[in-house]
Amino acid sequence: MGRLARLTPRPTVSYLHHWVHTDDIQSTILTHNFYSILASHLGLADVRARFFTPAGRLMDEWTGDLLARGQLALVPPFGGEGSVQVDMPVPRWFPDVAGRAAARFYMLYRSPAGMCSMVHAIEEAPSWRQWRHRWPHRHAPWQSKRTIDGQGLTRIRVIGINHAPWQAHQHWVVRGVRSGYYEQVQGMVPSRGLLTLDFEPPKGLADDWIVKSGCLSTKNGKPYVWVWRGQAPPAVHHG
Repeated sequence: MGRLARLTPRPTVSYLHHWVHTDDIQSTILTHNFYSILASHLGLADVRARFFTPAGRLMDEWTGDLLARGQLALVPPFGGEGSVQVDMPVPRWFPDVAGRAAARFYMLYRSPAGMCSMVHAIEEAPSWRQWRHRWPHRHAPWQSKRTIDGQGLTRIRVIGINHAPWQAHQHWVVRGVRSGYYEQVQGMVPSRGLLTLDFEPPKGLADDWIVKSGCLSTKNGKPYVWVWRGQAPPAVHHG
């Protein structure tokens, strides 16, 4: 009997995250067997991580068991970037309670230059539930509440994941607070695919910057925003 055959079909909400593995940034999936903590039970939990390309195509899949109160730190075994979906179905031994289990997880980003940032998953993975409850909120304009200080700024990289179950329109803008100067990118993005905007402030233009969107592809499908300053290691946050 396989791992997944031991599980019940009780509803579980999965999430997507951005994975990256390059010379200057490496990501690590962080999660744990929260079922054993909530139920005070020494049972195993099955985990499946599916890695997707920037075009939303499945690259690889990892499956394993987490011991009771066990933890997982999983590094992508290949280079590049994309999205990753982590599934942790409700184990058979978990009490039968109302509601859905939300298998949220974190991503740790590190660099040889000394960066160490941890970011939580912000939006659900494509599913029938998401289509019913989150897809109707698409196309809402959005603007970050965080202003990026322009002093010493060399680069901004905006990365959006299409969390919708199918191809959807995405739109990202970096706009100057005082000058109004902006650069943008938009297009149709496959499910689980990425749309990125690489921005370098024009030389001689002293300004602070805000990330915006004319439409999000799902209710909370906000982007990851990477910021570089001089020789300092990059920093990352949700938009």
